[in-house]
Amino acid sequence: MSVMWTDIPPGVLGLPDLNGISPDIPEPAVVNDLVVSLGQAERGQCFLSWYTFQVAAELHTRLVAPVADTDLRGIDAYAQCAARIAISLAISHATAEKLLRDALALRDRLPRVAECLRDGLLTPGKVSPIITGTDLCEGQPYAGAVDAAIADAVRCRDGVWSRAAIRDLTDRIVFRHDPDAVRERRRRATEDRAIWVDDDGDGMAVLSASMTAENTQIAFAAVHELAACACRQEPRSKRARGSDASFALLTGTRFECLCGHTDCDAVIPEAGMLPAAQARIVIHVVCDEKTLTDPEDTTPGYMNGYGVISADHTRELADRPDTVTRPINPPPTAPEPTRPATTEPATPVAAEHHPAPTDEIPATTAESEPTQDDPEPRGSRHGMPAPEAETEHEAEVADLAVEPTATTTGHGRGLAAHLPSNPYRPTAALTDYIHSRDGRCTVPGCTKPAWSCDLDHIREYNHDDPAAGGQTHPSEIADKCRFHHLLKTFTDFLDGMTLDRHGRPHTTFTTPEGLTLPGRADSVIDVIPALGRIRFRDPDTAHRPRIILGPDTPRRHTRTTAKHARRHQERMRNRRTRTEHDHQLRRLHDNGPAPPF
Repeated sequence: MSVMWTDIPPGVLGLPDLNGISPDIPEPAVVNDLVVSLGQAERGQCFLSWYTFQVAAELHTRLVAPVADTDLRGIDAYAQCAARIAISLAISHATAEKLLRDALALRDRLPRVAECLRDGLLTPGKVSPIITGTDLCEGQPYAGAVDAAIADAVRCRDGVWSRAAIRDLTDRIVFRHDPDAVRERRRRATEDRAIWVDDDGDGMAVLSASMTAENTQIAFAAVHELAACACRQEPRSKRARGSDASFALLTGTRFECLCGHTDCDAVIPEAGMLPAAQARIVIHVVCDEKTLTDPEDTTPGYMNGYGVISADHTRELADRPDTVTRPINPPPTAPEPTRPATTEPATPVAAEHHPAPTDEIPATTAESEPTQDDPEPRGSRHGMPAPEAETEHEAEVADLAVEPTATTTGHGRGLAAHLPSNPYRPTAALTDYIHSRDGRCTVPGCTKPAWSCDLDHIREYNHDDPAAGGQTHPSEIADKCRFHHLLKTFTDFLDGMTLDRHGRPHTTFTTPEGLTLPGRADSVIDVIPALGRIRFRDPDTAHRPRIILGPDTPRRHTRTTAKHARRHQERMRNRRTRTEHDHQLRRLHDNGPAPPF
């Protein structure tokens, strides 16, 4: 007799009984249990997806494999096997054939990746880019090594992987084993670029186009700049304005503001044009200096807003006449004592690609300087960042790209992290470095490109005593998109960060209920290890003497700054009170009478 899923008690599956939770008492412990249960439920779905692939592969073994080499029928055994899957799951035949292909890839080419799916470490959505990215590894002698490297990284690295991070992980591992395979894949993808339309129902359709990564960034930025021309009273959403702006650019028609106000201050350009003030679009690409100087070097680059690109692709962008290349670790302005180095350091560089205007869609301006953080970021975290200890498995998966030969760590005593006149403000070198290191917003799941993010002090910067914590230094600053920056600043969400010996950041996030969740498992240092060897001067830890202000002494800080500092202290007191209360309840529960059954 079969058992229905609905008949299995949630406790058997390690899940809470939702019917037994009172909605009137939002206890932090219950909230934490529910958040943890989300992960448990997802791991269960991963197991079921793995089982689905196993069943599909077994169907292929029984129905297709015996006649695979001799079946010349128009509707062969493979098509008939896919038809069984399509009818059973009520999906299209094309989707069923893809399911069958993915099942065979996991069984034959990626068995260890399949085990990660089975164990809940990878979701089906994150397995898909691995299957696609390793397609040309099929039948190659290194295929097993690629499978093992991906699985080891997923299992051994602290933190969580997003779909974009998994794609980058796969690409850099394939780059390391067979750059030619990646170049061939890019050539085929470039030749197959196209534009198409999909029906979306309700009188709507989706216009899609495949193009090179840089052209995609240029096109998206162009649409965004035109959509931003509408005034503040524009009733359309940002997404809707983008849709209308893309139509205007494609058809050469005029984009209009729909606010309907007579005093509308929107400055709309002529049909098919972009604002004259937007002179250029900046695409940031980070790479090792050797990648640009050595035509045989295969170390990939990283394109902001896209991800890993091949060394050949990086050099093509750098060779364009409108590209500006500058080092991330420039020499200090003043001479400083240096240590003798045995080798010359590899110097990561950031290539800013400024596409020249075209007749069809003129290029627009992007800010040449990356976004700084807000004037008063007021995030916080517990304690000082401790030195990161190397994990048990880190030696196996520490560097997933080819390690350059450099052994030195920057110029002299390191680069300046903050402006001499204002320890709160980061230098341009630190700004470029943080954006290059993080690649995107550091909150797991967020894909906002780094150069569109704010720089956030992990711990609140102490304007009265900077040495007390939250200083402007790579170990204290991370990229956050504007939403997640505000989420941390004005709520009780906290984050923490430490740097390991490779310079790679390890982050954690703590919910208002006190549940600590792991941060991202990846950073651009995995792609370009030389980034981890750039050093900045240690923060000044000297204690500032406290000055007693007289009645006529001008203020050093505004009332707004003092208000936010007071709010932060009060939030921390409330957090400590709530935590102590939760501990008391847990002790009472643990030491109370035994349940009746």
